[in-house]
Amino acid sequence: MSNVIATTDRLLLRTMEDGDQDFICQLYQKTSRLSTLQQDKEYMALYRSACWEEVNRPGVFNVMLILKGTNEFVGKICMQQTELNLPEIGISILDKFQNMGLGTQSVIAFCNWYSAENKCYEVRVRIREENTHSASLFEKIGAEKMRSVSLIPESLRNVIIERLPEAELAGLFQKNIRDYRLRLPIHTKQIKNEVE
Repeated sequence: MSNVIATTDRLLLRTMEDGDQDFICQLYQKTSRLSTLQQDKEYMALYRSACWEEVNRPGVFNVMLILKGTNEFVGKICMQQTELNLPEIGISILDKFQNMGLGTQSVIAFCNWYSAENKCYEVRVRIREENTHSASLFEKIGAEKMRSVSLIPESLRNVIIERLPEAELAGLFQKNIRDYRLRLPIHTKQIKNEVE
């Protein structure tokens, strides 16, 4: 398999390729609020195109997670805001591959590769409060919670309220995002408990 950047005992981590559009669309659909809309051919073509544009925007580096042996698509991991001193890591794994330790393996392998390649020694991780599984994963490998923040930055709050005065926006402004810092590279002595 071409473009492999790292491996674990069960995964290949490889750069994204043009043929990955369907995988990306599948991954985005599992979490999309639009998934309840009627999904005819025209909608799916637009959705597929929008997903592909999103993962290919400047400042984002995506890596596909592939199961060794079967070559099944497991999910993706990415580094966003790569132009900043503190880039942000993100991970998404298909439901059928969750709770198998693949997230932990992929985050460690990707972060250590990224750190070595880019001389990056700390990343940001932002996780929704209700996503306790991801919070547990990152805390286990040494991420430190800095604070809780709102999904919408303070700087945009008044603009949104001004433009949408009648909208119910209270939920958008709650501090419901956990903001973590993770030092790189990740050493096994950093990991709390046993890695799955």
